[in-house]
Amino acid sequence: MFKAIFLCALYNLPDDQLEYQMRDRLSFVRFPGLALENKAPNARTVWLYRERLSQAGLMDALFEDFDGYLKSQGYQAMGGQVVDASLVAGPIQRNSRADNKPMKR
Repeated sequence: MFKAIFLCALYNLPDDQLEYQMRDRLSFVRFPGLALENKAPNARTVWLYRERLSQAGLMDALFEDFDGYLKSQGYQAMGGQVVDASLVAGPIQRNSRADNKPMKR
């Protein structure tokens, strides 16, 4: 569950977006160590787990330890964003140069 919270922090994701990404992306399933047949934790579960870690004062220490572990394995965690893009065909302009000339004024 902590690795799921780590993904939230790394990609600046809200809990509901993490839930979606864990259902959509294989990398978001494999990194926390879930099997494909396992259900992804829902947003409420992630929020509750994060709240309990915060209330116990463990969040910063866990992130420091995990970051140190990743560095010792040759990885460097750098923040980023997940972008979901869809390619959509745009209309093809079939105007001649003469047709375009009045529009450019």
